Amino acid sequence: MDIEILVWLTAIPFLIHLISVNINLGTSITSFLFRYYYGDLALAKKLAMIALAGEFVSGTLGTILTVILAGIWTPLMNIAGNILYIPLLIALLGIAFRLPSIGGYWYTLERGGSLNILFGILMIVGGFMIPYGFRYIFAFIDYPVGLESLNPLKGDIYGVLANPLFPPRYILSIILILIVGFSITLLYVYRGHSNIQRHLIKYIFIFVILYTTSNIWLTIEYSRYASYLYNIFILSGHITFYTYILSWISIFIFTIILYRDHKFNDLSFPIAYIVLPISTLITIEFTYNYSRFPYFVITGDSGIDAIYFINRSFVASFQEILAIYLLIMSVAIVAIVGIYLLIVKNFFTG
Repeated sequence: MDIEILVWLTAIPFLIHLISVNINLGTSITSFLFRYYYGDLALAKKLAMIALAGEFVSGTLGTILTVILAGIWTPLMNIAGNILYIPLLIALLGIAFRLPSIGGYWYTLERGGSLNILFGILMIVGGFMIPYGFRYIFAFIDYPVGLESLNPLKGDIYGVLANPLFPPRYILSIILILIVGFSITLLYVYRGHSNIQRHLIKYIFIFVILYTTSNIWLTIEYSRYASYLYNIFILSGHITFYTYILSWISIFIFTIILYRDHKFNDLSFPIAYIVLPISTLITIEFTYNYSRFPYFVITGDSGIDAIYFINRSFVASFQEILAIYLLIMSVAIVAIVGIYLLIVKNFFTG
């Protein structure tokens, strides 16, 4: 079976899952901010509703992705479960905190008070713990710190925590989550609320600067520890890398235009602010992950072939793979349309 088909089968639900995660984590943070800093209950409820919808979508796609990883990429899951035990445990604890707390936050939102604040804090902390755990996996496959041997499988579960690629990758994830959340919020306050608009733009501008500096940090670390990827997506001019740079420059320019020229009443600006961070998210994941092919785990200037991490017992025809793919895409399309309609409905009823 063509391994690239299996890669795409994994990549599509992963990207949609990642987008919905950024939406639901970002809007849950801004919902809490607007409930208790700005005192805007109506907007806090709208943002919380989007966060709940995003949580549903990310959870559904996450379940599909887990089944795909466990069924097709079984050796990789074996490595993750044994060597990356601590980061995965942190991520699972984050999920355990977040799922009940986001529901509790929604149901106590109107009443407010200390219980709602507690739910909100647990919701946000749990949201930060989830990418904290999973970003260790991405850092590991780019630079497998702690892996001592594959056959027999042996590693240092504490050594993986010293991965130098993890801090910048995690920080970049959190900053992008905040940019997506604040950008969606900007869509709802673009009519009036000039002071709040300026606050949001100021925050986004700070996040853009932090994201840029963190990216420089990550690039330096990749040049030192994952030279194969560095050479592919920077020195060799990988197309997704330049698309990513273009998206980020566009966000930077939009921020300056909005802040200096006060074009808050032009709807195209806040819409662009939603599209650009999400397109940046997509292109950066393509840059880091598709450019590793045919390797899966990178070891300096080389890597371990992806075929090693495939379940050898997995046998499926192209038609069966296509049926699975169409099922995933059907779920994804329904989810995307649902979130889009929710955002539009909330916007025009505001």
